[in-house]
Amino acid sequence: MRVVEAVLVLVVLATIVAVSARRFRLPAPSLLVAAGVVVGLLPAVPHVEIRPEVVSLVVLPPLLYAAGGDLSWRELHRVWRSVTILALGLVIASAAAVGAVAAAITPMSGPMAFVLGAILASTDPVAVLHTGPGDRPSWRVPAVVSWAGARGVLPLAAALSLLLAAPGRELVITVTAAVIVLTLTVQGFTLSPLVRRAGIATSNDDLLAEEKTADVHMARAALARLDELDDVEAVPPTVSVTLRRALTHRIEEHATPSVEHQTDDAARGEVRRDLIAVEGCELDRLHGTGLIGEGTRRRLQRTLDLEDASLRCD
Repeated sequence: MRVVEAVLVLVVLATIVAVSARRFRLPAPSLLVAAGVVVGLLPAVPHVEIRPEVVSLVVLPPLLYAAGGDLSWRELHRVWRSVTILALGLVIASAAAVGAVAAAITPMSGPMAFVLGAILASTDPVAVLHTGPGDRPSWRVPAVVSWAGARGVLPLAAALSLLLAAPGRELVITVTAAVIVLTLTVQGFTLSPLVRRAGIATSNDDLLAEEKTADVHMARAALARLDELDDVEAVPPTVSVTLRRALTHRIEEHATPSVEHQTDDAARGEVRRDLIAVEGCELDRLHGTGLIGEGTRRRLQRTLDLEDASLRCD
């Protein structure tokens, strides 16, 4: 099997594993690592060599961008002191400890041992964000914090980005890969049950109730805006009746918002887009005041964006 064919097969396999992980509510990084270990043991799989510059310029930037996009800045601001201490003090201490141990028990040179320490010291945000449960745990609980230190693709990418001629490069990659497999299989599969057992995770019922409450607030804000438009006779009566009926249904029945809409004239689409903007502002207000979490805000904002896009297409 040629390298190109092997890469395509691995991409298809990774897609299947990721979809299966979501379907069975398993941590995708842990399942991908387990599948990768199995595939790597197959004799028919060719050796694939990735140059360091490819890793640094192609692999790392999108991973870091995606991890940053999943970060809630409001929740980070709330615990910034603890995060700063962990991100600086704990990482430096961990790098020094790992480097000292590696220098003592492996044939690595001192500098390369501390390079290994720097690679393994920080927790991989991509791995942790996708191995934890879908709800919002309080990461201040010591047991959870200590167990959430999974390493993933970022340490491996950092190890692979070392110069090919660097002494001890292969050993650094081997140790890094071993740590990644160990943390993602052991800690990855047990992190979500630990969070739930510790009683610090928001249940799915609470998240659903939060989402419905937020939608009621958004519908009321849109209804108030529709009242303002009716007062100045800016909306055709038939359009006003249709939109008012839909908003009232959301408030009274706590119905889940939908991206589907009736195909009416351009006036209805224009008014509905005005109301979507009002709902978006109300959603931002609810999030800013702490009444809803980041996950709820993103799900409802996505629904608004999809409806707005469908109205623009019409």
